[in-house]
Amino acid sequence: MFGKIVGDFSEWIRRRNIYYTLYYDLIDKIRAERSVVADLDRQLHCANRKYDALVNSLHAVTLEGYTISKIQREKGGETLLFFTKRDSTISGISFDIAVRLYAYQDAVLEERFRAELTCDPGKERMTIIDNYVIGERGQGYGSKGMEEIIHIAREQRLKIISGSLHPVDIGCNADNENRDRVLRFYKKHGFTVKLAEDGNSGHIRLYL
Repeated sequence: MFGKIVGDFSEWIRRRNIYYTLYYDLIDKIRAERSVVADLDRQLHCANRKYDALVNSLHAVTLEGYTISKIQREKGGETLLFFTKRDSTISGISFDIAVRLYAYQDAVLEERFRAELTCDPGKERMTIIDNYVIGERGQGYGSKGMEEIIHIAREQRLKIISGSLHPVDIGCNADNENRDRVLRFYKKHGFTVKLAEDGNSGHIRLYL
């Protein structure tokens, strides 16, 4: 019981520190523009309201059982927040690990990536059940999410990451551009890709 209390308190401290970091990023941005801001107090009040909205959004995610696993700053001023959930069930399907990636910039928090994973420690294997980008593609969120998946597999000391490709993932023969994009994505991250004869489905595998 005492260990759980300590663990919950440590998680609260970690989450609070992350929230404070995002809050003061917002405040610093406003202070840097104070020379062109006629009413700094009004702007700071607005920042507080945006911060409250941010905390409410993050709290909603944590209520679903997700925990902030990593916070990562990007060169363009964007902050990426990675959430993980263990032993989850989505739409009646059970997963060992679920991953979400949110992007935060200019007081706006948006979900950008999701993945559901199963792990078999006995076979030292992770299986990607599903992974997809939310919103506009080509912004690098798919790669950030895949890097996190690979990190989790290594952290779990797994040796293989595998998954299946379906027509909904790579399109049909008439959509060669989409299929080529998907193949380039997995190969860029070190996966070998084996397509079925019809080219509309296949399997991926990465040895760690």
